[in-house]
Amino acid sequence: MKTDIFFNKERGIKGCISDGWRIFALNWRAYIKALWAYLIFTGMAGAFFVEMNVQYVCNHLLPALRLYQMKGNPEIIKMLAMPELSLLCYYILSAVVLGTALFCTHSRTIQLMLHYATEQTLPQLPLPLLKDERATALRILKTNLSFGLLTAIITAGILAAAWKWQPWIALTLIPLYIYVSATANVCELQHALKCKSFKSSLVYALKHSMGLTFIIQFITFIPSALLCLVFIMPTCIYALTEWAGNNSMLMDDPSGLPSYLPFMFFILNAIGLACCAFVGSVRSWTLALKQ
Repeated sequence: MKTDIFFNKERGIKGCISDGWRIFALNWRAYIKALWAYLIFTGMAGAFFVEMNVQYVCNHLLPALRLYQMKGNPEIIKMLAMPELSLLCYYILSAVVLGTALFCTHSRTIQLMLHYATEQTLPQLPLPLLKDERATALRILKTNLSFGLLTAIITAGILAAAWKWQPWIALTLIPLYIYVSATANVCELQHALKCKSFKSSLVYALKHSMGLTFIIQFITFIPSALLCLVFIMPTCIYALTEWAGNNSMLMDDPSGLPSYLPFMFFILNAIGLACCAFVGSVRSWTLALKQ
């Protein structure tokens, strides 16, 4: 569907937000058709990751916590808290699959942006990622790994300082994560969407991430977060239900949980997390229009 919304033009905050939502509203069929498979992939990968976390918490962390509260043997507590090799392998696998799904979904979203920037329409793309999309996914991976490693190092330093001196030092992690998230999003779009070098993208992000781009991200974060809170409600219910059921069994009471509960919530979690990925992809357009 042809529209008069041009991608590459100067916009203010209001223009970026309104045009970002209008592009989706006017082309929603083509948008969903291009992304549906990757959204489902992301939802199922996310549900798999949630299940591995629930398995670890209920089968290892919860018994270790209860034994610690009973002042049990520290060695036994450590043994209970350590996951078995099979669960650890599945956990790592679930994290890798989820990361791959997210990178593929974001890469397909950026491909739609690139096509819309030149044609003012959304294309019909084949199901497998194109060569350019795979290169885009690698740029996204490079950006996220760089920011993730740097954030992990700084986080470790701050937590060590908080442990050694004052616990309130850990509060500095909040502005740190806000700044890193805003800067990483700008750098990622510059590197993946504009195809600039990583160094140029980083310099641009450091200069502009706290300006109008931050305001756009903050404004769009509020409705997106509220929607995602609704969509992850089944995940929260499932985690709390499994916690309560396994806690009952540790006290020699029946859990009362049906055997089909994990399968049912796997489907619900997959749908909810796919919707979260969809909301995130639409939100990306508002920031991309300011790049």
